Amino acid sequence: MNTEKTRSNTSANRNRYIILLIIIGIVLFRLFVWDVYFADSTVDQALEDYEGGPGIGMFVDKAEKYNLTIKPVEEGFKVYGVSKGLWGWTVTDELLILHPEPDSLNAIEKTFHSKSKKDVYLILIPTLTSQVDKIEATRDGGDQIAFNSTVNEDTRLYYYYSEQPIGEVDYKAYSADGQEIDVQLLK
Repeated sequence: MNTEKTRSNTSANRNRYIILLIIIGIVLFRLFVWDVYFADSTVDQALEDYEGGPGIGMFVDKAEKYNLTIKPVEEGFKVYGVSKGLWGWTVTDELLILHPEPDSLNAIEKTFHSKSKKDVYLILIPTLTSQVDKIEATRDGGDQIAFNSTVNEDTRLYYYYSEQPIGEVDYKAYSADGQEIDVQLLK
């Protein structure tokens, strides 16, 4: 009887060690092989083969599984939506924003989709730096929209993103001397 208990304990201990070794093997494979050779383990690696110079990247969700990156290109700006999945980071959406024509104001409202089926709502407004100094926007509920911006040559790109639908927006643009610019074209 005592021998059977010892065999049973030995067999249980052997199974525990086998399971532990399998788990360690999977973790080591993921860290040193999968992430290095098979998957793009960072946003920058996923964007290596895409057009544009060094850009601005920002995580748009709390779990940090969705990233927006804006890169300057010769024609203007490229906006990339990058999602994290089983195979690492991949580009799920992209948009080219051209340099604006003089005396034009165009607000581009776009929805980017992530692998997790979440949507990110964007407002992108390219302007000439010599014409527009500041843009203000108000949602239909009276909430102010705070734009960030980046510059490429003579173009400034104002951008805003939200995980919630944006709704109707009223825009106001101002020149460097504080004069309000007609924004009828801005829609």
